[in-house]
Amino acid sequence: MKATLLSFIALSSLILSCTNKEESTLLESASIFDDNLISQNLTNKSILSTNCPKPADANLFIAITNNNSNVLNRSQNGMGTWVLIPELSNEFNYSSKTDPAFTTDWKDSYINSWTGPAPTKWVASGSSLGTAPTGEKCIILQATKVGNTLECGMVTSKAKATFPLYQEARVRISDSHLANAVWMLSTDSREEIDNLESYGDKLGSKPYFGDKLHLSHHTFKDIAGVRKDYQPQLETWMIRKTGAGCNATDDVKWNTAFHIFGVKWVNATNLEYYVDGVKVRTVTGTDIDPNGYTDCSGMKKALHMIISQAAQTWRFADMNEFFNQNITNGARTKMYIDWIRVYRPNQNLGTSTCN
Repeated sequence: MKATLLSFIALSSLILSCTNKEESTLLESASIFDDNLISQNLTNKSILSTNCPKPADANLFIAITNNNSNVLNRSQNGMGTWVLIPELSNEFNYSSKTDPAFTTDWKDSYINSWTGPAPTKWVASGSSLGTAPTGEKCIILQATKVGNTLECGMVTSKAKATFPLYQEARVRISDSHLANAVWMLSTDSREEIDNLESYGDKLGSKPYFGDKLHLSHHTFKDIAGVRKDYQPQLETWMIRKTGAGCNATDDVKWNTAFHIFGVKWVNATNLEYYVDGVKVRTVTGTDIDPNGYTDCSGMKKALHMIISQAAQTWRFADMNEFFNQNITNGARTKMYIDWIRVYRPNQNLGTSTCN
């Protein structure tokens, strides 16, 4: 994350034990450690499956088996009267980014002039309106290799909002090893909530991250010229079984169909994550910002909505492996976003309570 970003910078890694035989030799943490792994208390809870053994890997959890993809029943989750926020939402059911439905509230670039972590370069041509293989009108992010640069798509909301807030998006992630992400970020890049971070394949020398979702958040602070980045470590990587068994071959493949990802920003110290209409994880209390990086006693700043793709070369042995043409360039890199919807208790965007 440099100026921030999911896990877009040089990342530290842990060698831990894994439960799946095919992955028993390697687990790398896709997160930055400030100094040491911070011990987290039991307020960081995943909603675990009762059908399969709990993984020995502390970073990983198995969500409840659910083979349906539904929007969240907001009435059953404390949001029955919440309303859609048009400035932060989009159905992407038009034909061009020149349509006022896009240009009024969205832009095809980052929140500021930064163009991404090398070799990523976010460009307007990396996003377009089109149709998914299953017929949905979507905004599509697609990568193109230009020399030693990977030109990727990025769209952000012009407006921003603060808690309480629920963000939900219907997404089909790409077939490539690029990071597919739906997230939120403050204007000063110090507070970040990741609704979705995922990878569509298990290719390459570091296959651990394929078929998994990363559900996390970050707080940042510059201290003595060093950018510090906190994010929780325990049970942030999620797998879900199809119900056929408990082996790696029974994991849901997130790139084969659309799924619905949601995060409820309850308050400054409470996040709830949902996948396909089912709650899978909560993070509360001191696990939000144990180091006090926000200087706000939690996450209180208004956040922009962001949809992006990016190259994360730390997943591969070298740049030659990363730039395999079949998985960083062309049709396999297409990420389809059917819609993004944001809800609040009223039409107001809220006000940051810490500046």
